[in-house]
Formats: sequence, structure tokens, C-alpha cells
Amino acid sequence: MNLHELLDRWEAGRAAERPAGLTASGLHPICPRQTALRLQGMEPTDDEPGHGANTVGTALHEVYARLWRAADPEAVVERSGRHGTPDVVRKGQIRDLKTLNRLKFDLWAAQDGPPDSVWDQLSIYAHDNGLTDQDALVVDAWCRETGRTATYQRIYLVHDGEEAVQRLEALGADLAGGDPWEIGTGDRRGRGDFFCDRCPFRSPCLGEQMWPDEPPADAADLAAAAQEYLAAGQDEKDARNRKEAAKKRLRERPGTYDGWRVTYSVTDVPPAVREVKGYTRENIRITYSG
Repeated sequence: MNLHELLDRWEAGRAAERPAGLTASGLHPICPRQTALRLQGMEPTDDEPGHGANTVGTALHEVYARLWRAADPEAVVERSGRHGTPDVVRKGQIRDLKTLNRLKFDLWAAQDGPPDSVWDQLSIYAHDNGLTDQDALVVDAWCRETGRTATYQRIYLVHDGEEAVQRLEALGADLAGGDPWEIGTGDRRGRGDFFCDRCPFRSPCLGEQMWPDEPPADAADLAAAAQEYLAAGQDEKDARNRKEAAKKRLRERPGTYDGWRVTYSVTDVPPAVREVKGYTRENIRITYSG
């Protein structure tokens, strides 16, 4: 048995242990259509090109769990929940490891830590494991390329967990019951997209567009693309400015305003990112419950 076959067997075993339905990480699917095809039991039509970063990340999760077993005998690992399995459950705390490439590791540091999709995932784990208000959600980030680490923490609120579970179950029902070919593919771009090129359903999904002929761009097309690029950059700048202005008005004002529920907290920035963002981080989360 060679290494490739060994990894195949290991990944197959882990896949067989996953709970049926949509797990916590599926609340923000990379491609809703692919998720729907998987939920509906469609057999893959294309080979996946070997073992990549996901397999390396899975192996690092195994190391992480073993480290916690040795460091804290009371830490619970490998406890399968209703919507998946967090890496570590401790008293008053859910911890999860995220293995990142160097670009994403630095992006998290520059953008105040993980995106909301990660915190939603941990909120669902916390809900499944009975955490209460003011318990902790902890994300340990580990860069696969450099070995650098950072830890991010957020306060858990039961309302957030309940709301995330409701959204997850509604999404799972929609994806499991709808026609996969009428479901959008998110922001995937088709041929040339890293995810699409490795999708096990790429042939029926892309069809005749699998290898389309691309007409050469003329001067007018290139000029239009240049204008679109500059306009999009200005839109991004304007959006950042509007977001920052709104953030200043919401600072230290948690509450519910006409159905908009605002939570606000400040946490210490991990040493690994202090040079980027100073010593504290503001966390603002907004949900609509009206």
C-alpha cells in the first residue's frame, strides 16, 4: 500500500463517521449546488485530483486533538454532535482548529480575525453541546506554510446558537429537497476556478462550457475592463468607509434597534497580530430578528 492509497482509506473512514445532513461548516457552503448533490446522494462523476491542503489540514486536526488530550484530561475530543464535531469541548468553552495558508492567515490578522462563517460554525457546536451565555468560542489558527499560530476568542450567546441552527436546518432542507441544477453555485466562476476544477461533479455542472473557446479581447473590450476595474475599486473603498462610519456609531452600544440586534465586545489581540492591529479588537455582530 502506497501513501496515496493510505490517505484514501483514512479519508474514507472519516467521511463514513460524519453525521447525515448538513453539518455546521455547511451553513456557508462554498458551492450550494455541490452541497445539494452530496446531500441527495449523487455519485461523483469526476475524479478529485489527489490529496491537497484539506488532507494536510485533517492530519493537523489529529495532532491538535492529541495535544489537548495530553494537556487537559478533562477536555473532550471526538464527541460527535448533532451537526458535526468540534475539535475540543472544555468546561465553558468550545475550541476549533483552523489550518490556513499564509495568505489567509495574514488576512485574518489584518481583518480582525475569522469571518462570521467561522463564528457561526462554533456557535452551532456550542448550541449542540449546551454552552450558556458568556461561555467562550475559541478559534486556534495554524498556518500550514509557516507554522505560525494565533488564537481568537469571542463570547457565546445562546441566541446566536439558536439562530444559526435554525438557518442551518432551513438551508439543509432546501438543498436536500430542491433540484440541484436550479440551485446557484455561489461566487464560483467555472473553468479556471480552483474549486470548480477539482469538483467531483464538474462535467455535468459545466457541460459544454467545460472548455469554452474564448474569443480574443479587442481594444474596446480591454478599455471597458479597465474602467470596470477602477469603478469596482472605488466601490470597495466607498463600502469600507461606510462600514467604518457605521461601526463608530455602534461602538459600545449593544442592544436591539427596530429588530436589528447588535452585540459588541472588545478582546485582546493575540501577540502574533499585535503589530498589525494594536492591542485590542472590536467585535460587532448584527442579526435581524424583527
